[in-house]
Amino acid sequence: GESRAAFTLTNGGSERLESSGWAIYFNVAAGGRPVEVLTRGVRIEAVAGDLSRLVPDEYFRGLEPHDSLRVEYRTLRLLNNIAMAP
Repeated sequence: GESRAAFTLTNGGSERLESSGWAIYFNVAAGGRPVEVLTRGVRIEAVAGDLSRLVPDEYFRGLEPHDSLRVEYRTLRLLNNIAMAP
């Protein structure tokens, strides 16, 4: 089976999040690694083991203070337990 999941990236600061030069690192359970990002503007890269990172791609235009971006992705495994989510 497969699953769809999402992050919501929110700029809670007072400065704009730039269009490059940042990454968010996160862990996923075995087999829950994202295989396809469904949101334009970011990509998810495998780092090592269960460690991944969310980074901007060439389509990301930055994020203004208090704005949000929902990042949807697909995995090849059912994420049927909250412990398996990032």
